Amino acid sequence: MKQVDHAHYAFTAYENPERFTSYYHQVRAALQLAPDTLMEVGVGSKAFAALMLAQGVRVITVDIDPELRPSLCGSVLELPLADGSVDVAAAFQVLEHLPFEHLGTAMAELTRVSRKGVVISLPEFGNIGIVASIPFVRKLRFASRALAGWYPRHRFDGEHHWEINKRGYRLGEVITVLTHADVTLVDTWLNPYNPYHRFFVLEKNR
Repeated sequence: MKQVDHAHYAFTAYENPERFTSYYHQVRAALQLAPDTLMEVGVGSKAFAALMLAQGVRVITVDIDPELRPSLCGSVLELPLADGSVDVAAAFQVLEHLPFEHLGTAMAELTRVSRKGVVISLPEFGNIGIVASIPFVRKLRFASRALAGWYPRHRFDGEHHWEINKRGYRLGEVITVLTHADVTLVDTWLNPYNPYHRFFVLEKNR
């Protein structure tokens, strides 16, 4: 079900410098799979779609909220596309809006409609990011888990049903659900400018 009104994505309310750095990482993740076509689930502010279009990639958007004017209206649990319709399927900061028990179904659907693979990002609790600009030295970027060994219980806040590194959703447990017979995890990283966002690139097995 729709969780927020379309006004939630207004520029002054939704965008911030940290989120803009995550758009860079979204594009970086998608381009690893060299797509000509891409489907994005969760329209958001449409910034990622615009950036991919600028890279010459044809983008189809899917969202459950028709007010966001996606290409297609539908759920990630039952995508309105045929098998192998696009090169890459993407869902950034979307899957945590579903109960965790639906994550496997969502990943199966994203994999089904893609030819090359799936790129996603998920919220990860408890990380720190350090970025330093030093004259005559390359910019230093670093992100890591700050609260090792402590996994608090997640409380549903009206949007997120779960987050990585909350109790029962440790990174390894999440990766186990993300990967299956049809896809292999080939890369994962944190955005040091916004270490709440972890990115995953999953390549479809040939």
